[in-house]
Amino acid sequence: MPKTLAATVVAVGLPAPATGVVVVDVAVPASDGPALAARVATGAVALILAAREG
Repeated sequence: MPKTLAATVVAVGLPAPATGVVVVDVAVPASDGPALAARVATGAVALILAAREG
């Protein structure tokens, strides 16, 4: 099972007209930054959204 990283969504862009790609900016603890950056660089990232509790 792939390692998961907890992150907080800080911004969501608009879909790109040609591709529909949406940029999602997230904040992670500094210690997780390098691992996330490495995954993003290879495209090995999936974003799973969970509703806030409460």
